[in-house]
Amino acid sequence: MFKKKFLTYLFIITILGQNNSLSEIKEKILVNVDNEIITSYDLKNQIKTILVLSNREINQNNIDKTKKVALNNLVNLMIKKIEVNKFNIQIEDSNVSNYLNTVSNGDVNNLKKIFLINNLNYDNYKNNIEIELRWQKLIVSKFRSKITIDDQEIQNLIDQASNEKRSLNDYKLSKIEIIFNDKNDLKKKIATIKNEINKFGFEDTALKLKVSNSQISKGEIDWINEKALSKTILGAIKNLGKNEISKPIVISNSVLFLKVTDIKKSNLNVLNLEELKKNILDQRTNELLSSYSKSHLSKLRNISLINYRWKKK
Repeated sequence: MFKKKFLTYLFIITILGQNNSLSEIKEKILVNVDNEIITSYDLKNQIKTILVLSNREINQNNIDKTKKVALNNLVNLMIKKIEVNKFNIQIEDSNVSNYLNTVSNGDVNNLKKIFLINNLNYDNYKNNIEIELRWQKLIVSKFRSKITIDDQEIQNLIDQASNEKRSLNDYKLSKIEIIFNDKNDLKKKIATIKNEINKFGFEDTALKLKVSNSQISKGEIDWINEKALSKTILGAIKNLGKNEISKPIVISNSVLFLKVTDIKKSNLNVLNLEELKKNILDQRTNELLSSYSKSHLSKLRNISLINYRWKKK
């Protein structure tokens, strides 16, 4: 939940003349994505949203550091918008309301106040969330039938857990995940993320990246049993203690950092063996859908006509 001291901080940075720094981005069309446009207003609003919701001071240094990620995510968002409109993907208004209620810890009015006092466009933020939810629905409808999960492998994990007769670790994790293009890009992004974590901490770095994708959670993953984790993920965190951070984990075309925020033991019985099975199936399904989502977005970027009128720094 956003705390009073955070709101006080936001009032302070609002007074510090952030609009003067952002005014250096001249009013114009910055990018054409097919027949759609991204304007300087869109970029300024995105930069301010990222900085405010990730609790960073709005100064020229932070603005310069945020421009690239903000513009890149606006391009991604526009591509997603074009695609969901193409297939006329619709969602209920309640989906957006429920999502906003969840990410604001039940205090949507407080979230609106944060946007208001910082002269941010809340409706634009809400529309971006709607696009993201429509995109998720598109990915599920397009790729769900292609997801195949080895039932025998899942049953083997359940049997193994039952036969081991030991308590298993449940992990509460926070994550940072970012897509890369090639090996050079991977090295640069790993170095950038490490630097951000050292400077701002894991949670604020995760939040910055989440906000740029229309989300405000700090990358937290609910409690998950070790048996529900892939071998790659479990191998990266099994020797970590509470509040320790994994080494970079490369999965397909994305790099992942995980922080173990908490660990607890769980003793298995007949009831939670069934729950464990469901968790493993859900986790495998979500991993595959996430992979399809990134792959489909990458494909669309490659075939979209993207014209940058503003030179990226």
